[in-house]
Amino acid sequence: MTVVSDADSITITTASPYLDTTNTTVTVNLSDKITTSEITLGRSSVSQAIFAESCTFSLSADVPKYNASVCGGGQKGGNGSYSYPPTYGGNGGNGGLIKNVANLPNDTLPKTVVIGASNGGVTSIGDTNSLGGTNAGAGGLGGIMDTSTGTITRTSTNGGSSSGLFLYPPTSVGGGGGGGQVGGNQSGRAGGTPGGGAGGNTVSHWNGYDATGYGGGGGGGASTSSTQGSGGNGSQGIAGITWGYVA
Repeated sequence: MTVVSDADSITITTASPYLDTTNTTVTVNLSDKITTSEITLGRSSVSQAIFAESCTFSLSADVPKYNASVCGGGQKGGNGSYSYPPTYGGNGGNGGLIKNVANLPNDTLPKTVVIGASNGGVTSIGDTNSLGGTNAGAGGLGGIMDTSTGTITRTSTNGGSSSGLFLYPPTSVGGGGGGGQVGGNQSGRAGGTPGGGAGGNTVSHWNGYDATGYGGGGGGGASTSSTQGSGGNGSQGIAGITWGYVA
């Protein structure tokens, strides 16, 4: 950087291009000659980051390795359906796929973060993506009813919960959607914690509920012979990293 000034001193602020370093401000005293001043970026007071939007980032050469976690978008819940004599509640959507990778080498080049959209989108950090990862909570089963006899042959189930799967940094994500109900006056099945959507019920809310938070599955739609609800939407994914410094 070259600065031309008639003042006795100038203040220069540098914007850090790296996540792990801080912006730095220095004051340089000037004279009638060329003055050279060295600016050193300081280490950040934090060593982790969460990404809820797609972006790019870089880590400085002071960080030899980093750890990454990615969670894809949660799946949409299934629709309720009817085909005499059975009526089917929709299955809850699975929570997003989670993958944790430790000790990734840092080459200081910019890395692209892509956040998976709701309803099953893939999340990635560079070459690390959520495909083939661990499910963040299984969706609950929708109920099944034989409408010719009024017998419920399968009871809908709650969505599976997710805990301790997203490691870098530890973050609560996922939860499967609850299964959709069948038959008259049936309350909805709960979504798994932390963010699975509840299944639709046959009392007041036929559609499955949308997931909340990150990576949650949508609830399944409820169903009777006369009304079939739609599945709720899954929620978007999330990504994160942690890092350490050279000694």
